[in-house]
Amino acid sequence: MQSSSRVASDAASGFLARPGEGCPSVNWIECFAPPIENQLAGIRAEKRLKYEKRGKLARLNVRGTREYVAAEGATILAFLHDQEDATEKYPEHTSHCVIQGVPELYTPEGELIGDLLLDCALEIYEVVPG
Repeated sequence: MQSSSRVASDAASGFLARPGEGCPSVNWIECFAPPIENQLAGIRAEKRLKYEKRGKLARLNVRGTREYVAAEGATILAFLHDQEDATEKYPEHTSHCVIQGVPELYTPEGELIGDLLLDCALEIYEVVPG
């Protein structure tokens, strides 16, 4: 399983839980057929949040990320598929996932985990294709 996560303009903070959010939301990229351009288009089409103008999408290898963060002694992460049903405002969100074990923004633990997750980024893409 690989995952595509939002990355804010200040990079590592995009992986962290916002206050009151509980777990940060990511997308399971393999829910969409390759090539990568198609997968990113699928993620963009299902989004339920407003992307920042300078925002990015990062591609992670889930197993490698979990192992790296655990090896650093930081925490144990769980990537869970959490598909969301369609609403009046949004289409079905088939690729929605959450990362459990990620601390909130603006905490020392958050800074460490955010940096470790950023270390695991395989590729980074523009949220708006250029």
